[in-house]
Amino acid sequence: MYAYEQIERERSKRFRNTPDRKIQFEYLLKQALMDDEAVSIARKEDSLELVVGNTLDDKSIIENFPIIDW
Repeated sequence: MYAYEQIERERSKRFRNTPDRKIQFEYLLKQALMDDEAVSIARKEDSLELVVGNTLDDKSIIENFPIIDW
């Protein structure tokens, strides 16, 4: 994550492009959790949530944690 931030900062300096950091963070989380069986990301109306589930498909123990508020 640190290396990515540094590369993005340099790219932004060179090309004068500064994308929204919340959008970037959402993209990174989606990529990092793409193949995870128990953890995913869900976008709600006004927030981004980390959804922690389980591999047993037991819906009673799924938790949502807000990560980013828009």
